[in-house]
This record gives sequence, structure tokens and C-alpha cells, in this order.
Amino acid sequence: MEVQAPSPQTTLLILLGASAWPFMPEFQRSEAFANAARRLKAYFLNSQTFGLPAENLLDLFDVDKSADELDMEIGQFLERRLAAMKAAGNAARDLLLYFIGHGGFVGRDSDFYLAIRRTRMDSPRASGMQMMSLADTLTERARHLRRIIILDCCFAAAAFSAFQAGPDQVALQKTSDAFEVRRKAVGFPTKGTTLLCSSSHKLPSLLLPDGSSTMFTKALLDTLVQGKPSWRDHLSLRDVKEVAADLLSEIRNAPRPVVLSPDQSEGDVADIPFFPNPRMEGERLRRAEEERLAKLRKSRLARLKQSKLRRAEEERFRQAEERPVYEAEPDKDSTQVSPSLPVTDPLLEEAYTLYTQRRLDEALAVYNRALQANTNSPLGWQGYALTQRLLGLDDEALTSFERALQLDPGLVTSWNGKGTVLSKLRRHREALEAFEHALQLDPKRAAAWNGKGIALSAQGRSQQALTAFETALRFDPLLVQAWCNKGVLLYELGRYAETERAYQEAIKLDSKLPLAYFGCGQALYAQRKLKQALDMFERAIQEDPKYIEAWNRRGDILDELGDTTQSLQSYDQALQIDAHFAPAWSGRAGILRQQGHYFDALKAYNFALDIDPDFTLAWNGKGNTLYNMRDYHEALAAYEHALKLNPRLGTAWHNNSLVLYQLGRYAESLKAADEAIRLRPNDPDNWQRKADALKKLRRPEEARSAEAQAAHLRGNAEAEQLHGEV
Repeated sequence: MEVQAPSPQTTLLILLGASAWPFMPEFQRSEAFANAARRLKAYFLNSQTFGLPAENLLDLFDVDKSADELDMEIGQFLERRLAAMKAAGNAARDLLLYFIGHGGFVGRDSDFYLAIRRTRMDSPRASGMQMMSLADTLTERARHLRRIIILDCCFAAAAFSAFQAGPDQVALQKTSDAFEVRRKAVGFPTKGTTLLCSSSHKLPSLLLPDGSSTMFTKALLDTLVQGKPSWRDHLSLRDVKEVAADLLSEIRNAPRPVVLSPDQSEGDVADIPFFPNPRMEGERLRRAEEERLAKLRKSRLARLKQSKLRRAEEERFRQAEERPVYEAEPDKDSTQVSPSLPVTDPLLEEAYTLYTQRRLDEALAVYNRALQANTNSPLGWQGYALTQRLLGLDDEALTSFERALQLDPGLVTSWNGKGTVLSKLRRHREALEAFEHALQLDPKRAAAWNGKGIALSAQGRSQQALTAFETALRFDPLLVQAWCNKGVLLYELGRYAETERAYQEAIKLDSKLPLAYFGCGQALYAQRKLKQALDMFERAIQEDPKYIEAWNRRGDILDELGDTTQSLQSYDQALQIDAHFAPAWSGRAGILRQQGHYFDALKAYNFALDIDPDFTLAWNGKGNTLYNMRDYHEALAAYEHALKLNPRLGTAWHNNSLVLYQLGRYAESLKAADEAIRLRPNDPDNWQRKADALKKLRRPEEARSAEAQAAHLRGNAEAEQLHGEV
């Protein structure tokens, strides 16, 4: 029988999963899932990595459809593409299904399902994608293909206590059982099924700490991009699993990849060479690079003749780079860059047009074609990198920027873009070096000064960072992002009035920028200008109704202003946007406690702490609720946990003193009151706690002195209120 080797043209890819589950609040929502899916898709479609034809991809990630609709769409896609590929003389050979998201179990037999966007808590069996059903569809519709199933699953925390072996092991076994064929053979198979799954016995969440991706998919893609030292030009699934396992072993509590092949009726699909091995290209690329550099040296003279054109082109890049683009809200730690239009290459002209229309995937594809036609175009690599950056493909963008600079070290925009990407990747020292290179070439480049300020701030060099932002604004007073970054830094330095002025300047330049309204609101709130701060947070919400932090801050201020009904509605609105936003659960709990709904408040605080176990204010609030319920021992434990996390939390020391007093531990209550006074000497309640403890310890003179200080401070506070200063 003729060996039918895999190829991109004969491969089909189905991408499944979700990044949010509106009807399953127990499942952790995260952009990490979406980032992983986006990078995976980019790897397979990029002609320089895998080269899958776009028509061979069915992207069902984050699609808002039912399980039945998705099953139907998968079936129709397979039927349509199998027929079309056969008619074109390029019959399909391999099917790869990749799932990213949450998995779960239902029923007494613990049936395994994949959670899609429409999965509901009240009926996961009907609304989730059942593994048995998916297996039936794939084995029936793609019965003559090799099937590779890759599952990057997270599980709810409850599942880890429900299964002795861990939910990942149960899921693996259930999936294997669904595809099992008992007959086994040896050889190069033309059909069969293999599984690659992430497996962790320790953690329900398998996301990278910075939320950039899932651990498993990041390791797998790093393996595919870097390759493996081998004489073979393609890697098997088992090869990929071994390299990914080595990468994951360097991360604490990372998952462990596992391969199973439930259908080996013609041989093991996990052992066939499937993924291109970039390491095999190393030697060929080295020789090609030597030839390229020789040609490059010969063309230097010709390029020098065109230097005027390049300088003009760089100026266009600079102008595009420093013109803010707010179709999507910019990160506070990235500089805005945009590729411009090289006049000598029609493909680059087309790519730039697509970029300006924000058709970024199409722009990326055209840049790819342009670079295939001319791989030595520095401006082509630069535009490619800038587009990758806006798509969130930071690692890929960094590689492209470095290629552009290898071809032409004088590209200021590429140095600036490289610094931007390195800042996003938290490689701040390298980022600073890149921005310094840009400024050596163009000392008046405002965007580079802005990026330098970001890198310096991230290293804790606050004064130098502030100088950099001010230099950026001296060269370009209209650079909105530099005003915002200056505001962020001033807020961190506690210079709230200056923070307010910086954000007001940003608002003058862009009256629809929610980030600026939020930052201004934060500065006003810190100055206790509550009504003005409320106006700013409401304006931020007006510009971006899904600005969850602004909804939460609105709730905080309304609570302080005594409008608990509107405050509660704000926290509920935040939780509708993201049910896993711990500050909103904590704020909601505080309102419920004020209203005397102690059990509901305690439940809300526990929700917040399940999401973020290190949330100090939630531990303090939980202690307050337990105190109201007269559970003093548990309240004390909560306060002590809060103080362990933040020993400088004055309110927790005050509360600690109060509950120790109720427990009759007066000497300890006095020590806690003294610590509260040390941290907040102008709070009369802290002095009253000290007076109460001193009375119980029979130290009347000191008690009277502490009470007098409390009365004095209360008198000052009342006087300030009468004069409108509070």
C-alpha cells in the first residue's frame, strides 16, 4: 500500500473552545484562552510555519452557537471539504481537532463534556459538547482519515476533589474510550485516532501568570516554532509531546502532556511525521543567509542611492507611529505604532490599505505574500511586525522586528516597535536598550521617549521615567498616551493633583478615551472629591459600557455617598461583565453586610476569596461580617489573615483590637490598638479602642488620656465637616 504522508494541503483543522462562559460562572473566564487560540491559528495559517490553506480551517472558537449547531457545522464542513479536495485531486488525509477551554463531567457515570460558550450550569449535558457525541461525528464523517485530537482543558476546582485520580485523568480515559478500537496493527496508518492532552494533578487553572496564554498551548507552540534537533524534517505528535514536556517541566505546577492512541487498527497515528521541524532547516538557512548577506553587500551601493527615499519613508512611519489610533483601547504599557505605505511595492501598498481599514488578518496574509516574493525587504518585515503586534502576536512580532533590523539597522520605527513588544513581554531592560537605539537615530522621536518612560517605570526608576514622559510631551504635546502614562506614574507616586491635570490634558486631546476618564476619577477619589470622581467614572462607562473597573469604582463611591441601592447595582453590572471579578464580589458583600444580610455577605466574600485568595480587603470584610454574626474566633482568624497579607492595613489592626476585646484578651487588644494608631494616628476610633483596653487593664489615667485624644480628633473632624473640608 502506498504511504500517504501528511501535508498542509491534505490536512483539515477544527478549532473549538471558548474564553468565556456567561451561563457557567464556576468556569474561569480569561483572555488567556483567546490568546492561545489566536496564536494557534496564526501558526497553522502562516506559510512559513505550517502553511494550512485557509479553506481547510473551521474556526469555532468562541462561536455563540449551541452544541447541536456546532456538531452540524462540523459535519457539514467535513462533508464539503472532503468532497472538494477529492474533486481537486488532493484528497484529505488528516484531521486535527484542537480544543482550548474548560471541560466538565455530568451524571453518575461522569460523562465528559467540552464547555462551549453556550454551556449552561442548569443543564451541562444538553448544552455542553459531549465527548461521545463528538467522537461519533468525527469517526463517522472522517472515518478514512487519521484523526489527531488535542485537548487543552482546565477544570473547575470542585472537580479536583470529586475525582481521586484528578479530573484530567478521568477526561483522558473518557476521551480514549469514546474513540477506542480494540484491533491493533503495526505500520504507517492511513486512518486511526491519537490524543494529546494536558494533565495536571494539582491545579484547576492552567494559565500563565500574566494571562497571555494557557501553559499547555504555549509550550506546544514554542515546540512547533523552535523544533527539535533531529535528522527528520517533520516531527510526530509523540516528538512534540516530549519537547513540550521538557519546556513545561521548567514551570512550577505546569501540566504534564500525555499521548494515547485509542485506535491503532492500522498503526499508531502518534508516530507519523506530521509537523514541520524548523531545526532541520537550520543548516539550509545558514547557507542561504550567507548567500543573502553576500548579495546584500553588493546591493549596498544601490541602496545608498535610494537613501533619500528611505529617509522619506521612515518619516512617514514616524508620523503614522505617533498618530494615536483608538479603534481599540491601547494598553497603558505599549506605544502606538502603525505601518506606512511603501510606494515601490504593490503588495505592501495593499497590505497597508488593509491595515488602515483594521482588516488585520487579511493585512497579515498580504504581508506574508509580499515577503515570500521578496524576503529581503526591511520595510516589509517592519510592516509585518507592526501588524502582528496589533494582533497580539508578540513573540512573532519580535522575531519580525529583529529580521527588519538585521536587514537595515537604521529603521527607527523597528527599534521603537521592538521596544514596545519587549515591554509587553516584561523584558524591560531589553526594551530600554531598544528605545535607546531609536533615540540615538532620532533624538526627537516622541514615541520612543514615551516607550523609554514605560521601561524605566517598570524597573522602578520613577524619576527618570517621569523625565522621559515629559521629554516626549516636549517634542509632541499632542501625544495622548504620554499624558496617560505620566498620569499613571504620578498616581503611583501619590501626586494626585498633578495626576488629575495630566489626565485632563489627555481628555482635551481625546474626549472619548475611557482610560483617561478612569485615571482622572482615580486621582479625584484619592483627593476625596467624591462627586467629581463619580462623574469621571460615569463618563468612562459612557465611552466603554464594559469598563469593569469603572463600574466597580462607581459602586465604591456610591457606597461612601450612602446610595447603597445604586452601589449594589454597579457591582452587579460589573459581575455581569465578568463573574470572576473579585473586587465586585467584595464590594457587593460590603453592601449586603450594611443591610444586615450577613449570610449573603459572607457567601459573597467567600466568592471573592475563591477567585483571589490573597485579596486583603475581602479578608478584612469577611472578618467584619463574622464579627456582626458574633463569631469572634472566626472573625479574628480572618483579620489575622488580612494582616499576614498586608501588615500595614490600619483598619484590620483596629478590627483586630475590637475582636480581641470581645474575647477578653485585653493586653493583646491594646497592642493591636497601638499598631492601628501608629499607622493612622488621626483616626479617633483607634484611640477609643486603646482607651477601652486600658480601662479593662485598670490603667485609668492612660485610659482618660486616650479618650481625650479621641474626643479632640472627633471635634476636629466635625469642625472640618462644618467648613466643608470633608
